[in-house]
Amino acid sequence: MMIKTSKPVNNKAAGFTLIELVVVVAILLVTVGIAGDIIISLTRTFGKTQVSNEIESTSNFVLLKLEKEFRSATSVVTPAAVGASGNTLHFINKNGKLLNRSFDTVNCASQAPLTANDSATGVLVTGTPAFTLTSDKPYVIKINMTFSSATPNPSTTFSGTVTLNNTLVARGSY
Repeated sequence: MMIKTSKPVNNKAAGFTLIELVVVVAILLVTVGIAGDIIISLTRTFGKTQVSNEIESTSNFVLLKLEKEFRSATSVVTPAAVGASGNTLHFINKNGKLLNRSFDTVNCASQAPLTANDSATGVLVTGTPAFTLTSDKPYVIKINMTFSSATPNPSTTFSGTVTLNNTLVARGSY
């Protein structure tokens, strides 16, 4: 004789309860919120770093170019007297060539600009007077320039400045 056993009857339907669904949705919302904040923070940090790097690299380029050119100068034409200052620097290099370096924020169509001032990635240069003659034996020039972001409405997040207050000596004038 064979005995049949019956399976226990399961009255529960397969699926999730409402509480389980609410818990999963809450966990997803928290995770998405945290991930969104991280992405926004990374984007802002990248933008700020990019602006800072552009300002610093431009100011370094301008200073190195002025240093290299002025160190070979034998005499300074403008500014003409000790204590005089202005936005134009004329000097004669060791080859006898007259070099003109102007600080002009408005019109530099006749010259090759050292900085780009487009509103997206440009750098704005301010600071007047830019050049001051402090000595004529040897010729010593003081440079005063401030580099900042050229954005029309810079936010505090994407702004920065680099100020150059440097003194250059014309080695050809000893």
